[in-house]
Amino acid sequence: MCEAERMQCDVVPVDVHLELPGRIKTARTVSFIDEHMVEVGLCESKAPTLLDAGMATNFVFKLDCCTREVMERVNAANVSAGLEKCVNTLNGECDFGFYRVACSTFDRNLRLVDSRFPQVLANALLRYFFGEGTTCLQIVDAMERDDVLGIGEGMYKHLFKKFLCAVALGMEPAEEWNGCDDASKGYVIVCDDGVSVVFNAYNRDALGSYLLGNTRFEAVSISECDHGLVYEHDGEYFINLSLQIGFP
Repeated sequence: MCEAERMQCDVVPVDVHLELPGRIKTARTVSFIDEHMVEVGLCESKAPTLLDAGMATNFVFKLDCCTREVMERVNAANVSAGLEKCVNTLNGECDFGFYRVACSTFDRNLRLVDSRFPQVLANALLRYFFGEGTTCLQIVDAMERDDVLGIGEGMYKHLFKKFLCAVALGMEPAEEWNGCDDASKGYVIVCDDGVSVVFNAYNRDALGSYLLGNTRFEAVSISECDHGLVYEHDGEYFINLSLQIGFP
C-alpha cells in the first residue's frame, strides 16, 4: 500500500551522462505541486524497477520447427537450468517469430509510441534472452547495427527513449494510455546515500537519454507471469516471455 509524501526539491537541467554517487534505492513517477515541490507515492521497499513484469507484459513467440519432444525436454529442464539457458536451447532448435503482445491494451499503448514498436520491443526482448546484452543501451546498440527491422539508423534509440519516458511518466501496461504527457508529472530517482535527481516532463530528452543509459532487462521466475514454458495450441508451439525493465 502506498502513501503520498511531499518533498522539497530543485528541478534543474540534468547531464544525461550523470553517474549518481550511490546505488539507486527507489525511482518512481511524481506529481509536481509547484516548481520546487513534488508529491511522491512511497511504497514498501523493493528492488527498483521502471517496468514490472506481469501478465500484461508477456510477449508471445511462435516456435517454428518445434516438436512435442522438444517442448517436453525444454520444459522439464527449465525448472533446474533456468529460463535464459532454456531459451538459448530453444534458439538452437527452433525459429522464434514474434506472434503478438499478450495484452491488447499494452499492444495498443505500444502502438501509440509507434506502430512498429511492439515488434521492436519483441526483438529487443529476444536479444536479451539470447544473451546479446543486458542493459537497454547494449541491446539497442545491437539493433542499430543490424537494423533487422529496416526502420533506419537512429530510430531504435529514438523509439526506445520515447517508450522509457512514457513508462516513467505514468504509462501502465494494463491501462489505456492516451499517448500524451501530463505536464504535472515527473520522475524522481533516489539513491541510498540520499542524493536525488528529479526530471520533469519538459525535460523529456534528458530523461529518455538517462533512462536508456541506466536501465536493464531483467528475467523473472517462470512461476511468475505465466511465462517461460513452451505450450501447444492447435498443433503449433508457442512461448511467452515477460518484459521487465529495472535499474542496475
